[in-house]
Amino acid sequence: MKSTARNQLQISLGEEFQVIGPPNAVFALVGEDVTLPASMSPALNAQGFDVRWTRNDFFKPVLLYQNSEIITKNQIEAYKGRTSLFTEELVNGNVSLRLQDVRVSDDGLYKCFVYSGQWEEDAHFTLNVEGNSQCILTHHSN
Repeated sequence: MKSTARNQLQISLGEEFQVIGPPNAVFALVGEDVTLPASMSPALNAQGFDVRWTRNDFFKPVLLYQNSEIITKNQIEAYKGRTSLFTEELVNGNVSLRLQDVRVSDDGLYKCFVYSGQWEEDAHFTLNVEGNSQCILTHHSN
């Protein structure tokens, strides 16, 4: 009997999983792009799951992926237009957060929640941002 993607997704919804991240902090320089690497173990298809990246407030996400789309309604203003998932990699359990144009204010703790409809797991990540928020130019004349 041939299995369909729909059947595989239904089976995945009931499976238990973990969200795995790096054991140490992720470092980034101001102005660069950075990825907070997160994956599911086992590597389930997360396309039908909810993926929520947060800082301090669960209801004000850094990024929310729900119903197979990015939801920006309650997103933290400072992250609008700067965050994304690798949506083509969700099928492989990759729920990593891509953050563009890193700012000093991005430094700190992040949480990734993945909810399958029956099972929820989360992982914590630390982003250490290095560099100044401003570049001061000085001119010396002779």
